[in-house]
Amino acid sequence: MVRRKGNPFANTLKRLPYKALMRRDELLRPSDNDEVMTAMVTIAAGAEYLAYAGTRGNEFYCRVFCFDTAEKARAMQAWIDASDIESRPAPAPSNYPQLKVG
Repeated sequence: MVRRKGNPFANTLKRLPYKALMRRDELLRPSDNDEVMTAMVTIAAGAEYLAYAGTRGNEFYCRVFCFDTAEKARAMQAWIDASDIESRPAPAPSNYPQLKVG
């Protein structure tokens, strides 16, 4: 096993200082998630990007999208606001039969 020195996630955050926030408590439907990821890759335009779930501060209960330029972060935030993805309905619970124990 190879030990790495440093924190790769923290190093990536340092390289990508500009953020767009999507405030949402519930999960996204798979089609909505695909739409968000497609928009993020399109806006990044071949550059490095990062998406993670915020855990503290003003990122709490947010999905955070990090980019290398402020213009890309503003474009992603504008897309989030224009698409109204934050208020789309959550996926319906699956209707599979419950497993019985014993």
